[in-house]
Amino acid sequence: MRLAFLLAVAAVTLLSSGEAVSAVANTEESQVSMLTSPDQLLSAAAGRNDGKRSLRVHKVDNEERGYNVEKFNRLMNSQSYRDHRFGNWVNKGYTDRHVHNLLKVDSNPSHRRIFQYYQNYLQNFAPRLVSK
Repeated sequence: MRLAFLLAVAAVTLLSSGEAVSAVANTEESQVSMLTSPDQLLSAAAGRNDGKRSLRVHKVDNEERGYNVEKFNRLMNSQSYRDHRFGNWVNKGYTDRHVHNLLKVDSNPSHRRIFQYYQNYLQNFAPRLVSK
């Protein structure tokens, strides 16, 4: 009984292996499968552009993005706009360090005033977000 079970397991293993299945298939197909795997065929086909769209290709954006000067001026001059914008930043959980990096205060000294306004806003309305 154990020998019969062992032979059955060996037969199933042999038949389920890739070599046994490809030996039963057509000779041309088995030669192609020996040369390249199906994954390699798909990746080689993906390299060609046949006018078809691919969902995995991402467009590279080389545009250098800057800040909106109008919004910057409104942040500098309008208390109500500052409160609105700072309220959004607080709701997103932006700490003063995050805003410092966002405004790039070290490379743009003109942004330091906005950063100081934000620190004052945090101390008054959201002290939990002030970095220590």
